[in-house]
Amino acid sequence: MHLVSPDELLNIRASRGIASDYTYGTVYQPSPLDYQSLYLISKYDPIIDTALQLTVDMTTLNGYELISDAETKETENYLSNILDLDQEIDNIIYQLLIFGDAYLELVFSGNYVTEIHTLESRDMRKQFDIHGAVTAYVMTPRDSNFKEIVMAPETVVNFSFRKNGSAQYSDSMLFSIADAWVTRKYSMSYLKNLILNNPARIMHFLRGADKVANNQFKLDIQAARQKHVADMSVYGGVQSDYKAIEVGGKFDPAFSQILTDLRKEVLSVTRVPPHWVGMLDGANRGIGENVTIPFDARIKKLQQKVNSQINKDLFPRLGIKNTTYRLKPPTISDEKLIWQNAQIMSGIGVDGESILTYVRSKGVQISKKAEIVAKVAQQAGTPDSGKMAVNLNKDGTSDEGMRKLTARSAEAGV
Repeated sequence: MHLVSPDELLNIRASRGIASDYTYGTVYQPSPLDYQSLYLISKYDPIIDTALQLTVDMTTLNGYELISDAETKETENYLSNILDLDQEIDNIIYQLLIFGDAYLELVFSGNYVTEIHTLESRDMRKQFDIHGAVTAYVMTPRDSNFKEIVMAPETVVNFSFRKNGSAQYSDSMLFSIADAWVTRKYSMSYLKNLILNNPARIMHFLRGADKVANNQFKLDIQAARQKHVADMSVYGGVQSDYKAIEVGGKFDPAFSQILTDLRKEVLSVTRVPPHWVGMLDGANRGIGENVTIPFDARIKKLQQKVNSQINKDLFPRLGIKNTTYRLKPPTISDEKLIWQNAQIMSGIGVDGESILTYVRSKGVQISKKAEIVAKVAQQAGTPDSGKMAVNLNKDGTSDEGMRKLTARSAEAGV
């Protein structure tokens, strides 16, 4: 029996497992998902479209930071002004949310990347062996006039959001709502036809009138519909009479509830709070804060996935070393409150590295512990907060605070 050492394991790069979406005899393995249907769901449903755009905006709201012990201005200029990484990252995240996979093409000039371009996920295929090792990426244009374009794996960075087991293609979060979306689509089509073909709201009966009077009456009805302040006239002879009966179809409230339920089901997969897309349903502040927790978790996980793949797959190909890319999380806290909290943490003895992690988690761009110390020292607003925290006893109160509380209780006769 041969014992495999950890060092030997580190040298094994390819999995010995079988890729679950590998098909024998197929050169370019297609995704098992219907990309065109996923595209239509994202494009033509206003609820989904709004939710996706909100998710992208919140993910990149505060931009990104480069964490390094060295100066990063040159790297920032390269990423922002030459490669326009901000624009491409928005595009990448949007593709990830719809298809689960996104592809970034790298254009080399020698060993130097001069351009990056987000590729259309609908058109991309992977060539991989039974163990999932990718040997090529293939673009198959939907227009038959264009030929397939084969790209070397080192020229494409594949971003993945929802990998499942050994499958090389990610799942799409929109796949699970396909049935609900189709039902909603047919419901909206039914509603449209109902509005277009709805019977007249009122039936008018004019008996005993001659042909001229009857035609004039019809013209007056049409004029009244176009101009609501117009006067109505009734024509007829001595024996004529007029009667109006309301017969118009009323909207079924049960159908309205079905549409509402379908909207909620379609929206649920995105985790976007319903009131963010106009679905209030009596939501108040407490409910609003509660439902944002899953969405906040989705944003953080999405940022984590993108950060990891940029640092592991993109930066080494760009020649960027000893630098970490990080999308700054969205935060509703203002900077003063963040630094006040940092000051309290410093006062109770929290180490600088932990304070640095906290400040960064709130979206503040800062790179060194020395900057943390200086900022905490100069922060005004709660000058006694650190001193007060240090004076707390084991019960979480201070002696001074207890004396004040006792004095107030005595005054109140308690």
